[in-house]
Amino acid sequence: MNLYPKTKKGQEKFNKIIKSSIETIAKLGYSNASVGEITRNAGVSYGLFYLYFKDKDDLLEELVKKYNHEMRKYIHDSINGIEGRINIEKRGFRAFIEWVKKNTHLFQILLEAEIHRPETYKWHYRMLGDHYAKYLKDAMKKGEIKDRDPNILAYTLMGTADFLARRFILWDNDSKSDFPFNEIDSLIESIMKN
Repeated sequence: MNLYPKTKKGQEKFNKIIKSSIETIAKLGYSNASVGEITRNAGVSYGLFYLYFKDKDDLLEELVKKYNHEMRKYIHDSINGIEGRINIEKRGFRAFIEWVKKNTHLFQILLEAEIHRPETYKWHYRMLGDHYAKYLKDAMKKGEIKDRDPNILAYTLMGTADFLARRFILWDNDSKSDFPFNEIDSLIESIMKN
């Protein structure tokens, strides 16, 4: 990213670009969403985009970072005060699904990053996985969960959450598909205890 806005007015215009880019990329796909379309939908000048971003790839990196930060904060706030790793896992899983339901467009953009900005995509998952593994390792030391490779466990749980979000939110985004939280709770307990 070139620079962050320093004034309130600049922040408002920057936010318009971000909001428009999320909507435009989700609607048209990353390849088909042009900077012109993004700025037109944002109601800002074409040149203003380049004040903040080097190019569209730079914007995609910023959107993935936004996804990463906001999603982690939402989950952190949701599990704050919960005792026991298994209970934290159950609530954290629900929080992730809630967040994806509210931010489906950002989730779609993250998936586009795998193709168009693979290093940023890997950064996102590695950052999550590294932090997650540390918490799991601490829980293992306390005897709250079975002792296993914390990295493998972190990626197993992340992969489960990620693909179930795809299945129940992106692929079958209708109100008829209830998310199987009870089944997930049972699986979490089984993985953590056995």
